[in-house]
Amino acid sequence: MSDTTPAAYLRAANARLDTSVTRVETLERRKRALDADRARELARVLDIVAESGLRGGERELLRRSIVAECATALGLSEEQILSEMSRAATLVHHFPEALARLASGTIGAEHARVIVAASDIIGSGPDAESAARRAAYEREVIVVAERETPNRLRPTARRIAEKYAESGIDERHTAAASARRVTVIDREDGMADLLAFLPSAEAHAIYDRLTRIAKHVHGAAGQVDGAAGQGQRTSPPATDHRSRDEVRADTFAELLLSSDPATLTAGAPEESFRARVQVVLTATSSPDGTLDEASFAVVTGELQGAGPIGPRAAGRIAASADAWENVVTTLGGVVRSVDRYRPSPEMRRRLGARDGHCRFAGCRVPLPRCDLDHTVDAARGGRTTETNLAHLCRHHHTLKHHGGWDLTQHPSNGTLTLVSPTGRVHTDVPEGLARGAATGVKPGPGVRFVPADTEAPSDSDHPF
Repeated sequence: MSDTTPAAYLRAANARLDTSVTRVETLERRKRALDADRARELARVLDIVAESGLRGGERELLRRSIVAECATALGLSEEQILSEMSRAATLVHHFPEALARLASGTIGAEHARVIVAASDIIGSGPDAESAARRAAYEREVIVVAERETPNRLRPTARRIAEKYAESGIDERHTAAASARRVTVIDREDGMADLLAFLPSAEAHAIYDRLTRIAKHVHGAAGQVDGAAGQGQRTSPPATDHRSRDEVRADTFAELLLSSDPATLTAGAPEESFRARVQVVLTATSSPDGTLDEASFAVVTGELQGAGPIGPRAAGRIAASADAWENVVTTLGGVVRSVDRYRPSPEMRRRLGARDGHCRFAGCRVPLPRCDLDHTVDAARGGRTTETNLAHLCRHHHTLKHHGGWDLTQHPSNGTLTLVSPTGRVHTDVPEGLARGAATGVKPGPGVRFVPADTEAPSDSDHPF
């Protein structure tokens, strides 16, 4: 008779658990060794630039081309692969002991990233003094890295690095403050992150003020009865079911979008946004190219470069739009025409509706920062036609003409074929065509919102 007591079950479960955890430990050690190998190879790739002997623009062009080569080969963004290369080079060339510990598995890749990131203030110079500071930092931080998680290591690594910093914190703060900025990162479901890079004191002060306002809104600020002098807290309004985070976020938006700086009352965020409205319709296969009446139905709203937005937000943006355009596509998603109520160059509108962003593989730089590039150079007989034009951001425009990359365009649908300097072939499909191919169904009707001032510059001013 088998033992079915809880103690027996726990013994059996622990035996299975021990086996699985041991396997995971083995796999983690292998992964860490592979992460060390990856770092060495990425550092070698970046060393090609240092060892090229090139200077100035030619050196920078080689660096850009190498980054693009690796990014397209690995299916990563150029920013991401460049960041990985830089970290790998620092780890390999400046912290050999940390690299050895990663290879042996006693620390992980995230530990190594923390060690490298905290070392920025120490300096990367080749002089003996900088090398001595880095070595001293590495000796101290490795001890902590081997016993702590990356999150626990991070503040300790920063404190250790501060001891060996190249310059004082006040000097560094002054320089860092010049990079303060606000950025937007698009998320799913019509949401986005609005990020502000600010001095810590200001950032915490802003958050504290939002928190105090949120507490006040919820009646949790502990209002005191002036007559009795007794601290009795008020209850949250019965109709306000927002969380503290929601109130903070709403207050943040209202403070920034209010038309009157002296009040917290603001209209909807869409009232502060101006756009062209593109009504995207799909043509039927009839000979005269007429549109199916059902295709005029609005299915969804999309903010170009960000993604779908809700119908209420779409309606408010549309109501205050500067202009409307009808974008007519074929069943396969190829843009046939763009009819704008306010006159504008037809060709640019059609290409803007087709491309949506930079057409280099993996790049999504928006149209305002792109050039309208001749795929076959005008200087070499390339015609100024829709089948020979595509949007490229300035970075990839330069890379295409001077970095050894070859581009060809399929005349029927605008698909680009890119061949890298090492011969790797990448394909970039226009946005509408890509959506149709991905879903296997014809693109449905919809409304697309294009941020104002998105007319892309022409490359006619540039001798490329």
